[in-house]
Amino acid sequence: MRNGLIISAMFVFLGVCGFGRTFNVALDGSGDFTTIQAAVDAAADGDEVVVADGTYTGAGNRDIDFRGKEITVRSANGPEHCIIDCQNAPGHRGFYMSSEQGFAAIICGFTIRGGLIEAPRARGGGWTAVTFSGLVT
Repeated sequence: MRNGLIISAMFVFLGVCGFGRTFNVALDGSGDFTTIQAAVDAAADGDEVVVADGTYTGAGNRDIDFRGKEITVRSANGPEHCIIDCQNAPGHRGFYMSSEQGFAAIICGFTIRGGLIEAPRARGGGWTAVTFSGLVT
C-alpha cells in the first residue's frame, strides 16, 4: 500500500509541475510563431523557445524581453545560422532584460548584429541586462 501511495504522489507531482513546453519560431510560418517575442510572451518558466535558421529583423525580433521568465531561448542550429539583425536602428538591441530573470534564464546560439544603443545609456547593442543573472552563450 505504501509503495502505491508513493508512486501515486509522484504522478500527481509530475502532473502538477509538468515538463517545460517547447515553442518553435520560424520566419516561414512553419513554427508556432513567426517572431521571437511572441514565443517568449507565450512561454512560462521552464519552457524553451527554439528559433529556426534565418535572419530575424524588425519588431518582435529585436529588443526581446524575457519579462522576468526563467526560460531558454536558443537557435536550432547555432549562431552561424541564426541572426538577430537590429538593422542599426537607434535605440534597439537584440535582447533587453528589464525584469528579474534568474540563473535559469538562458540565451544561446545567436549572432546579434546592428544593435545601436547610444549614450548616455550606452549599455551595448547586443543585449542589455538591467537585472539579468542567467547564461548567455
